[in-house]
Amino acid sequence: MERCTICKGRLQANVCSRCGADLTILLTIEQQTNNQLNNAIIQLSKGNLQQAKLAIKNSLQLKREPLAVALYDFINSSINCKLQ
Repeated sequence: MERCTICKGRLQANVCSRCGADLTILLTIEQQTNNQLNNAIIQLSKGNLQQAKLAIKNSLQLKREPLAVALYDFINSSINCKLQ
């Protein structure tokens, strides 16, 4: 997150220097989302489709990102192809 969600000021810390909003929780969620997305990519690269699917689902529960949605669809189609 580069800008405050309240006043759109540039963020340099967890508390916005412009409006004083404490964005610690939002920044933590964003970091957890990125960690789960990265984990999904790592698991996918190792061929662990079920673990990748679980990680990407966790990521999507926190924040719906276009890359995560595309990766979720890709993993699901890969799992379906393996089942056939």
